[in-house]
Order: sequence, then structure tokens, then C-alpha cells
Amino acid sequence: LTTITPMKIDCCINSCIAYTARYSHSDLCDFCGASGNHEQQFSYMPLVPQLQGLFAQEDTVKKLLYHHQYNHSPSTVNDVFDGEIYQSLQDKFVLVDGVQKDYEYFSEQNDIAFSLVTDGY
Repeated sequence: LTTITPMKIDCCINSCIAYTARYSHSDLCDFCGASGNHEQQFSYMPLVPQLQGLFAQEDTVKKLLYHHQYNHSPSTVNDVFDGEIYQSLQDKFVLVDGVQKDYEYFSEQNDIAFSLVTDGY
């Protein structure tokens, strides 16, 4: 179905850390002390190829443009794009490392808003 290959990454048996970067040669988990024998893995799907795939399909591109064509009604909440945080960001300039860019959040039709949900961490 896809040419995107998941990356398998070793992690602590208790899911404390991924054995990458500074932890790649660890013998013990720095957080729980579990053996770092890399018995557990998680799969990671790289984001950029996923986004490239979405923008390669004409019908999907039309769906992705929904937010840019959405008409907000201040008195109702019908969509995530009516939410307080999304609306407050629309009139703000993007800041990267404290430097203001010359464009606002969600001002271009190809901008994408991501929502991040975690499992308690």
C-alpha cells in the first residue's frame, strides 16, 4: 500500500527511553535502571514521506485545503478550526527560536496544523 518503511527503534523495556542519540550505547535505562539489552522496539513512520504522499494525491490535496476554505463563525464551535487556540494563533506571526517570521500561523493554503496526543508522558 505504501513505499514508506517504518523505522524500528530499540527502547527501554518499560518504555522510558528510546536508545538513540546519547542513549544509543547505554547498558542501562537512565530513568528506571532496567537492562539496556534492547529487548523492546517501537516502530516509527517518518513524517516527511507521509506528508509528501498526501500532497502527491489530487483528491487528498483538496481535503487538505479544507482548513483554508473553512468559514469560522465566532458564535459556534463546529470544527477544530473554531477552537480558541487555533483562532488565537491565526493573527500571530510565527516565532522560531524567538525570531519573528514575516508570516502568520495558518496563513497559507498548504499549512498543516498538527495535534499531538500523548499517553501520559
